[in-house]
Amino acid sequence: MVPFVHLNGRLVEVSQLASFEVGSEFERSTVEFLQQWQQGQDRFDLYTSGSTGKPTNISIQRQQMVASANMTIEAFNLLPHDTLHLCLNTGFIAGKMMLVRAMVGNMNIVAEEPSAYPKALADHLDTIHFTALIPLQLENLLADEPSLHALNKMKGIIIGGAPTSAELEKRVQEISAPVFATFGMTETVTHVALRRLNGAGRSKYYQVLPGIQIDLDDRECLAISGPVTLGKRIVTNDRVKLVDKTHFEWLGRIDNVINSGGIKIQLEEVEREVAKVLSKLGLKYRAFAAGIPDKSLGQVLVLCLEGQETPINTLLAELKSQLPKYHAPRKVLFIDRFVETSTGKINRRETIKPVMG
Repeated sequence: MVPFVHLNGRLVEVSQLASFEVGSEFERSTVEFLQQWQQGQDRFDLYTSGSTGKPTNISIQRQQMVASANMTIEAFNLLPHDTLHLCLNTGFIAGKMMLVRAMVGNMNIVAEEPSAYPKALADHLDTIHFTALIPLQLENLLADEPSLHALNKMKGIIIGGAPTSAELEKRVQEISAPVFATFGMTETVTHVALRRLNGAGRSKYYQVLPGIQIDLDDRECLAISGPVTLGKRIVTNDRVKLVDKTHFEWLGRIDNVINSGGIKIQLEEVEREVAKVLSKLGLKYRAFAAGIPDKSLGQVLVLCLEGQETPINTLLAELKSQLPKYHAPRKVLFIDRFVETSTGKINRRETIKPVMG
């Protein structure tokens, strides 16, 4: 049983959840899931995030969630009565698994409405041991001194939902607590591998958690099996470079490879260079690369920037000098606001659809 749940500033005992008056969808989904878990429900229907396609419904068994929770508890040396911080949507797997970790590990949980700037950390400076954030949330917390103090006191901080930018990776060096990027998905019951972003252990390689086996399919995409998949081999659409049996480098999604005049371009590799150049030039744009139809090349590489149009000749020149030949964007598209999924990820397909012809 969870020692206590601090939900949007209100303290509630698990035994009294039925009388808790919910005031938002977040509170409803949080209370509902806690009740289902306490009642011993064995199977949970979940939707994938929809960041790379239409959200799909999948069923996850309780034992998979317990296996995932135990891997995280062991990895971060979380102990009974430690306190977890939850600021993710509990309608999806990432938020639900924070609740499961608390219940499996007999830990307290401070849960707050998901937002770009989580506020609960500043109210619990010395009492939170672990949190899961998206990159935007971490960026905002780094700018707040009380929240940074709270982060520094933690056993671990995990970042997921979107790739971390080069600029953010520089900034997380301010945090003394270990910060990790995560690799996982709904089908693997959140993360199965971690990459250290700060400190002496900083690395560009992901390390799989104990009990997870990895290999490649014929497309050089990662395949995963272990207790969280019930032993089933899950083949992803993530292109990786295997370093050894437990480490890999993430290259990008196979569906984000475009063919421009016979040159295959991995969009995420372009985006990593874009992030570095934007930081160097002091430009604060959200960005992603895309391929749009072209009569002569089949597809042409473009860079999408969120916000008002500004002169970008310097940006394009920098990218051309930094990227391999033919891998620099041919043009820049300014888009007022990117379309996002329900979990806050950029929906590339919907954002670029108006210019696809």
